[in-house]
Amino acid sequence: MIGEKIRKLRKQNHWRQDQLAEILNKEFGLKTDRVMISKWETGYQTPVIYTISCLAKVFNVSIDYLNGNDAMQPKEKGVSVPVLGYVRAGIPIEAVEE
Repeated sequence: MIGEKIRKLRKQNHWRQDQLAEILNKEFGLKTDRVMISKWETGYQTPVIYTISCLAKVFNVSIDYLNGNDAMQPKEKGVSVPVLGYVRAGIPIEAVEE
């Protein structure tokens, strides 16, 4: 399951396996190569949790998403919510809608 997600995300970023390995090596100091990426993607081997967290950072997704929780979507940068005003409440002030 995780291998399918890694392959899908790698291809979405238009990276070859050796390119992903190089990114992991440079950014996180992992000793990863193209063969290891291939093993993860085919399910022959599963990455350890630290590597999974590094992959999540590289792909900008949550660890849960990589582990197969399809309900989890890639992380959003944020959502802007307009604030229309505020209401003070509490003792001795009461919030009364008119």
